[in-house]
Amino acid sequence: MRKSITIKILLLIFVVLFIIACNGKDTIKDQNYFIAINNGSFKIIDSSNNCISKISFDYIATLAENMYRVCKNKKWGYLNETGATVAVPLMYDASTDFSEERASVNFNGKWGYINKNNEVVIDFQYDWAGAFIHDSALVKLKNLYYLINENNVRISNYYDDCTLIYLDVYIAIENNSNTPVLVDTYGKEIYKFDNNFIETIGLQNDILCYKYRHDLDVKCKIINLSDGFTILDNLDALTPPVNDRLFYGIKQNNKLMWGQINLNTLKIGSLKYSNVISNTDKLFGVAIEKDSEILWGFIDEDENMVIEPEYYSVGSFSNGYAPIAIVNDSGKMKWGILDLSGTMIIDPQYDYIISCQ
Repeated sequence: MRKSITIKILLLIFVVLFIIACNGKDTIKDQNYFIAINNGSFKIIDSSNNCISKISFDYIATLAENMYRVCKNKKWGYLNETGATVAVPLMYDASTDFSEERASVNFNGKWGYINKNNEVVIDFQYDWAGAFIHDSALVKLKNLYYLINENNVRISNYYDDCTLIYLDVYIAIENNSNTPVLVDTYGKEIYKFDNNFIETIGLQNDILCYKYRHDLDVKCKIINLSDGFTILDNLDALTPPVNDRLFYGIKQNNKLMWGQINLNTLKIGSLKYSNVISNTDKLFGVAIEKDSEILWGFIDEDENMVIEPEYYSVGSFSNGYAPIAIVNDSGKMKWGILDLSGTMIIDPQYDYIISCQ
C-alpha cells in the first residue's frame, strides 16, 4: 500500500514538473519578440514591451537556429532561444550566426568553428571563416579563399576573392583570373560574367540581378540563369528579387523613380514610387510624395496600398512584423512595430526596433 502511494506521489510530482517545464519554455516560437535599441544599447522585448534579456548588449543579431549572437564590451557570445540565458560565454573577438549547428568565431586573431555547447569542432587556423551551407563553408587563408567540408577538407579551387550572395551561391574570382564567376557550395561553376561586371544585387529562382559598367556609367541587368535570357537591361537601379517581385529604378529629371516587376508574368509596372524596399512577407515598403513630403506605406503583390503612406521611414516585414518610424513632438525619429494588418503592436519609442526572426 505504502509502495503504491509512493509511486503515485512520484508520478504526481513528475507531472507537475513536466507542466511547469512546458509552461516555462517561453521561446520565440510562442511569443513575438523584438530587438529594441535605445542610446546604442540593445535588448530583447516581447509584444507587451517587457524586457526579456537580463542585461543589455552593445549588439544583438536576429535569431538563427534558436541562438542570438550578442556582443558586449567588444566580446561576442550567444544567448539561447529564450533570450534570457547565455548559452555560449562572451569570449570571442568576432563571430557569425549559427548555421547547420556550427558557428565561425574569432579567437586570438584566428577563425575556427564551435558547436552550441561551445566545443571547438574545427581548430582556430583561418584568417576568416564563413557559415556552413549544405555541408560546406567558405574560408580564407594566406589571402586565398576556398570551400571546406565539415571535416575541414578543401573541396574547391582557390579564389582571389569570394562572397556569398544568396543562400547557396557564391560569386568568386578564381586564382590568377580577373573573370568573376558564380559557383555553388561545391565549387561548381554556374555562370561566368564579363569584365564589365561590378557586383550582384540579388538572386532568386535563377533570376539574377547585377550591376555592370556601361561607358562611364553604372547600369543594372536582370537575367535568367537557366537559359541566359536577358529579361531587362540598361536600368539605373534594382532591388533584390523577393517573392517573385522586384523593383526597378530609372532616373527622370535627375530623380530616381521606381516601379515593380512581376517575375512570373514579366509585367512591368509604371514608375510611381520615390523609394522602395523589398520585404519577405508579401508586403513591400514604398515611398510616395504626399503633401510635399515623402511618406512610406506598404503595398501588396498586386500594388494595392494596404497600409497607407503616413510614416517617415519603414523597415522590411519579417515574421509578420515591420518597424516603422514617426517624428515625435521633439523632432526626433522614433521606431515602433506594425503587424500585417497595419495595427501598431509597439508604439514608436525606440531609436530602432526589429523582429527577432
